[in-house]
Amino acid sequence: LGEIGDVEVFEYRDALITPGFIDTHIHFPQTGMIASYGEQLLDWLNTYTFPTERQFGDQAHADQVAEIFLQELLRNGTTTALVFGSVHRQSVESLFEAARRLDLRLIAGKVMMDRNAP
Repeated sequence: LGEIGDVEVFEYRDALITPGFIDTHIHFPQTGMIASYGEQLLDWLNTYTFPTERQFGDQAHADQVAEIFLQELLRNGTTTALVFGSVHRQSVESLFEAARRLDLRLIAGKVMMDRNAP
């Protein structure tokens, strides 16, 4: 390499440096059920997903999971995500606030379901 002047140089010989990853489909309310047992879709939704998502009506729960969810994205190199929220407005506000604090880019919003959902 040519001379670069008085600049601190870091060596990452055994590392892979990439831009932040982009996740184009992820469900924030399903954070607590990652790697849960798989079943047929409707059985899985009724047995696992909907009961888990009901908890997001509680602001404190939504705040806590939003922080964990976004920290996990960052820990895995994801800096931008298209995030499905829950039907609970306050849970999506929790997600937006945590993303703002962590300076993450999200395309996200409140899920609009009025049948067969929590």
